[in-house]
Amino acid sequence: MKSLKRPYIASQQLNIKQKEVKGKLTRFDGEPVYCIENYDYMDPFFMSITSSSDLWMFISSAGSLTAGRQNFNNALFP
Repeated sequence: MKSLKRPYIASQQLNIKQKEVKGKLTRFDGEPVYCIENYDYMDPFFMSITSSSDLWMFISSAGSLTAGRQNFNNALFP
């Protein structure tokens, strides 16, 4: 886990505690799911998802999403 530079307000340094990111299997509505605790402390990441057909998707942990068929001219979320 990275150490963050602590910000200041005037001359007082803020004491911000960094939480540990942990993942575990749990159940939700009787279904097994993977839960990530303190996900908001994770470093940003980017995923490129492809399929065996002509579908594609790009997802960012910062909230960006785009998907489509064949090429960028056929994007569902341009």
